[in-house]
Amino acid sequence: MYRPPPQNDTNCPSDSDIAISTSLESTSNLLRSGKYSGIILMGDFNLPHVEWNEDGAPMLIDVSTKNCLVGNAISNSSLVQMVKEETFFCNEHPISLLDLVLVSDPNRVTNVKRGPPLDGNSSRYHCSLSFQLHSRAARSQAFDSRTLHWRSG
Repeated sequence: MYRPPPQNDTNCPSDSDIAISTSLESTSNLLRSGKYSGIILMGDFNLPHVEWNEDGAPMLIDVSTKNCLVGNAISNSSLVQMVKEETFFCNEHPISLLDLVLVSDPNRVTNVKRGPPLDGNSSRYHCSLSFQLHSRAARSQAFDSRTLHWRSG
């Protein structure tokens, strides 16, 4: 997922913020209904004014910022943010944690690590992320060739 940085000085939510917020609400409803067993969302959310507590929940620094709508949507969705280190750097100094891995079940994602920069030649760059995903795939039924009737197709 990619959320572009805010482009204007108004506190009105952008179209992308409204779309992301609506998508998070819809996705959470699908999870609650039992249609899906888990959710994982990854991407550059461009939320520099949001800090994350130890449990991976958003803590808004300034509720008047443009980040409020998406931050609240993440909080209301009960998704947990798994990245603990800054992921965006400018001139080799950490700026903020912009790249997120959001999950409905924190036991499904482990060993989240910040990797090398995606563009090592730039003075402003995002780092790569790696993690282990633990899925619960249903086992398929074993194929039984004894039930085939070769002549009837």
